[in-house]
Amino acid sequence: MEMVGRLLSQLEWSEMSELSWAELVAAGVPGQIAELVRDLEARGGRPIKVFTMPILEAGLSGLAVPFVDDDSILFDPGLLEDVHQLTEVIVHELAHILHPDWERPRLEDHVEMERFASVLGTMLLSELPDTANKTEPMVELALCNVLAA
Repeated sequence: MEMVGRLLSQLEWSEMSELSWAELVAAGVPGQIAELVRDLEARGGRPIKVFTMPILEAGLSGLAVPFVDDDSILFDPGLLEDVHQLTEVIVHELAHILHPDWERPRLEDHVEMERFASVLGTMLLSELPDTANKTEPMVELALCNVLAA
């Protein structure tokens, strides 16, 4: 966890730039992802915003961050040139937000949450659900998979 803290300290927060979900869909991100985000926002009462920020220098392509009034997904602006990789990173970070303990994460759960996001992200990419209801069985399955490991 100490290494993650060092990587985060290298990030250029002043270079953060917000994008809309409509801009991401126009760039090629599947529309189902934006629809799922809208449904999650409505259910949770918290916007899920997206930002570009030069983070590859810190060894990260994407990052999900809970802020005070919203949840955010940050990714390196270079990913805008590769929609396939961009979609994978966005879905992976969205999977973190779907973890049952997202609103009250504990530092010791970081490894579990990362494994969960890897499992769930793969499922989300294969199914492309557009509502939170469709993600619920996937979340349960991913959680069982991680806990069984």
